[in-house]
Amino acid sequence: MAITTHIAESNELTTFTATGVLTFEMVMPLVEAFYAGETTRCVLWDFLDVTKNRITPAQAEKIVHLKQRYAGQKGSGKTAIVAHDNFFYGISRSLAAQSNLQEATYTVMIFNDLDIAYKWFDEV
Repeated sequence: MAITTHIAESNELTTFTATGVLTFEMVMPLVEAFYAGETTRCVLWDFLDVTKNRITPAQAEKIVHLKQRYAGQKGSGKTAIVAHDNFFYGISRSLAAQSNLQEATYTVMIFNDLDIAYKWFDEV
């Protein structure tokens, strides 16, 4: 699996694009480094080219809790997760709901279309 990172400073958006097999061991260090350092207001996780998801619901919850630990320090923002695999999409939706219910300073939305996700970032 590979994850590439692209930062568009003009609209404060960091895009992480994953391909191949998705594992917790690959995602967690990226999330830790991103939130521990300088962040952009918006984050997009593109999982459309993931061929197999090996992140368990418990591991995904650890990622959400890590993000929440930094949320108050980083201000408000938006995170979009784009996926089409039903299992991964379902886990992502439940994690987004959990994040939003815990009154986080950021909003998490799940999409199955990249164009719609990009448009969402432009909404106020």
